[in-house]
Amino acid sequence: MLLFLIGCIEPVQLEWKFDLGAPSVSTPLVTDKYIAVGTSQGVRLVTPQGSQRCSFDKAGEVISKPATDGELIFFGSTNYLVYAVDSHCKEQWSFQTRDRVKADPLVADGTVYIGSYDGNFYALDAKTGKPKWVFPNAETKKKEPSQFEMPSQAPVKPQAAAEPQPAKTSAPDSGPTDVGGFSYSSAAIHNGVIFVGNLDYRLYALDAQTGKMLWRYKTEAPVTSSPTISGTDVYFGSNDGNVYGINIADIQKPTVRWKVPTRDWVNSSVRLDEGVAFIGSNDRRLYALDEKTGSAKWSFATKGPAISVPAIFKSLVFVAGGAGDGHIYALNKKTGDLHWRFRTGDKIESDPVVALKERHLYVTSADGHLYAFIINSTIQRN
Repeated sequence: MLLFLIGCIEPVQLEWKFDLGAPSVSTPLVTDKYIAVGTSQGVRLVTPQGSQRCSFDKAGEVISKPATDGELIFFGSTNYLVYAVDSHCKEQWSFQTRDRVKADPLVADGTVYIGSYDGNFYALDAKTGKPKWVFPNAETKKKEPSQFEMPSQAPVKPQAAAEPQPAKTSAPDSGPTDVGGFSYSSAAIHNGVIFVGNLDYRLYALDAQTGKMLWRYKTEAPVTSSPTISGTDVYFGSNDGNVYGINIADIQKPTVRWKVPTRDWVNSSVRLDEGVAFIGSNDRRLYALDEKTGSAKWSFATKGPAISVPAIFKSLVFVAGGAGDGHIYALNKKTGDLHWRFRTGDKIESDPVVALKERHLYVTSADGHLYAFIINSTIQRN
């Protein structure tokens, strides 16, 4: 009887779903005390049991994933503002930009790093919201396009990914003024350097303390993917359809380690696990690539664009399907075989989030719900 009951239990089972009252494409922030998520009508804080804790409706549409420093909760809004609220949804400060803020904030060392469509990337004091620095600054100079662009450097002829060549360095200046909008790409930090993508086709590397540009790398289309860093490499996608691996062992002399094509925009971002880079593409596939070489291990076809960033739990990788899909999928991370799937009522453009300790999976859907699942089994059933 026990074996029979175990066989009937779904490997991943819906525990509860919460009505957010509005569509959501925001990735949940999961903590021990609450789950914070943006919607088209502000931010909701939900208890771990699936009931509402509080709401902040002043912000309008919040696409970015909220972030926290353990005290305040930070997020951007399409109303041009960056907000900080407490765990009771009371506003502590707001900062005015000149355009929409859709990226997820990065919080590190008392600073909130976030970009805006206004073409600026901001470093804000986490306690007060006052800017520590803004990139680019008023004294920056325009640069000619090249592959790896350093301040005060003549254009560098692009090199093939198979034969990466270091870009030459020279005395730094204050950087370029031909900077596009910072859209969905969220920043990553490594060894005091901020990495972030831009609509001007480039990945930027900035000094985290001063905002000075170290270099920028040009792709062939906007970079809305968020960079992921592992050791001496940074990985990201571009709307040119490629996934890039850049070596930053010498931060002043970055090189292209590999470049792998997909068949559509790559809005998704890399999730690394056991030497494999998992990333989705708008070509409706999730790719598993070798972290060091970029060679494909397997791919899995979704029914809609795979915009979300995959999540890992033990032997499983979770990915969501966008417009025309609405499923959350669990796959065997070694083979790409389907383990489980669940269909929501609309597209999923947020990232699935796994709480390892509680074996929970959380995801939002444009159907206006936050879903909580319990992961019962990672063993593939025949």
